[in-house]
Order: sequence, then C-alpha cells, then structure tokens
Amino acid sequence: MTTQEFSNEFDILYNNISSNAAPGLNEYEKSVLLTKAQLEIVRNYFNPKGNKYSEGYDDSQKRQIDFSHLTKVSKPIAVDTDTNYVKFDERSRLYFMPDDVLYVLNETATVTYDEKYKHNVNIVPITYDEYIVFVSRPYKQPYKQQGWRLVNFTNENIIEVIVKEGADIEGYTMRYVRKPQPIILIDLKSEKDIDGENFIDLTIQGRNERTECELDESIHQEILQRAVELAKNAYLGDLQSALQLGTRTE
Repeated sequence: MTTQEFSNEFDILYNNISSNAAPGLNEYEKSVLLTKAQLEIVRNYFNPKGNKYSEGYDDSQKRQIDFSHLTKVSKPIAVDTDTNYVKFDERSRLYFMPDDVLYVLNETATVTYDEKYKHNVNIVPITYDEYIVFVSRPYKQPYKQQGWRLVNFTNENIIEVIVKEGADIEGYTMRYVRKPQPIILIDLKSEKDIDGENFIDLTIQGRNERTECELDESIHQEILQRAVELAKNAYLGDLQSALQLGTRTE
C-alpha cells in the first residue's frame, strides 16, 4: 500500500465510523497515527497476550513474513577497554548494542580456549535477579555451550557478555528485529500550519521526508485499521471509546 493509498483509505474508514461529524485530519496528523499504530502492532506481535490471535513472532509463518523486512543480523562492536564504564561482572566483555534494536531474536558467539579449541555458544539474555541466582550456585559461570548477556539500564547502548572462564570471544553476532521507520504521507517540510499560510518544519521520529511503510503488505490493513481506531478515540475522548481502544483488532 502506497502512502497515497494509506491516506485515501484512512479518510474513507475514518468518515465511516465518525459519520462525517469528526473534524478532518491533515496528512501530518494521519502520519502520526499511522506511525503509532505500526509500532503498537509490532510490539504486540511479540506479546501474544496483546493480540487477538495470541500468537508471537515464532507462532506462525505469517508473523515471520510480517517482520521479514525488519529482521537484521549485526556484529556488535566491542567497547574500548579504556572506557570508564563500570562492569557489573568483572568477567564481562563489553559491546555496543546496535542503535536500531527493537527486539533481539537470538545471539551467538565464537569462543576459543587456549587459542586452539574453537566453538560456537548461544548467548542468553538474563536479568540481574537471574544473575544473582546463577552466581550464588557452586558453579558460578555459564555452561560451556552458553553465555550470558546483561543490559546496563543506565546506558542501554552497552551490553555485558559473560562466557565460561578461560574462553576468549572472537566473534559476537546478534539477530534482531529493528525499529520500523515512520509512515510519513507527505514531505513534512512543506506542510502548512493551522492558518494555512506559513510553512513550518515538522518531524516524526526525527524525519520529515515522505516515507513508505516498509513492513510486508500483508500487515498494512491492520496498521490502517488500528490508526483509525486511535483517531476515533482521540476525537471522542470518553471512557467507552477508551475501553474499546483496548480491544485488539490485529
């Protein structure tokens, strides 16, 4: 669905539910609603309780196709050893988390022992509570085929990776779903203000150029429907519409 089709169908659905009584929305306002709807749907797809099918990313092939354009593989960059970052665990290796990460799917690392034995291990994300439980055991480190990953809550761009003692990490790979780019129906740098006279610069997520929806077309109608629901709730603003808004349609 192109940006023009998004705009036209949004108007049709919005007018149908509001019986032409609601005030019209300009292209910037529709872009904000479409972008918000898109992010809501992506997040709820990773929370089975948040959508009517109760399916997460790995629960159906459709879900995987929907996110195929957002799935990315990256090799996080190691942090300079001279950094002032204070490690939560002295055994940790520090890496920069990619800036566009939304949800991490899986992680692996290539480790070596004594510079000759090499194999791959799965990196498992753990919470700080889980970390405390693990290091309270007699065996206070990851198993040979596993590593741990901690995220620093004060600086989310840095992550700590812990592997079995005596192992060196040669390569670290992360497969994740990145943040989708906003849906912007027109070049916002030419959008007029409410008086229709002066031009103002508007941005959505720091961007102001027209941007097509990059998700698979099979999910476009769901994004459109959710955006119209958000518009209806913003117009009515009562308790009943707020409760109806919580009913997932995707």
